[in-house]
Amino acid sequence: MLTYSFNKVEGHLGFLELDGELSSDTIAKLQEALYVALNNAEHVVINLGNVTKIDSGCSELLEKVHIYAKRLKKVMTIRGLRHQFGDNLQQLSVV
Repeated sequence: MLTYSFNKVEGHLGFLELDGELSSDTIAKLQEALYVALNNAEHVVINLGNVTKIDSGCSELLEKVHIYAKRLKKVMTIRGLRHQFGDNLQQLSVV
């Protein structure tokens, strides 16, 4: 199961909080969350601190959305990434 919340703060900054698993069962929900975030902020900070699993399909989706965000001149930053997920998402902007 995956839940998310998006909060826009001052200016162009928005925070996307993800909670649960990023798997084939939740990829549609992840796609929805990323769509909401990128359509409502110029700089999206994605918090993965409460994510318990990231499968290859969701990792690939995050990578593709990161590339798409760059094309739109938007910034996507990931924080709270657990060490065991780091290898899959190294090329993204991670703090």
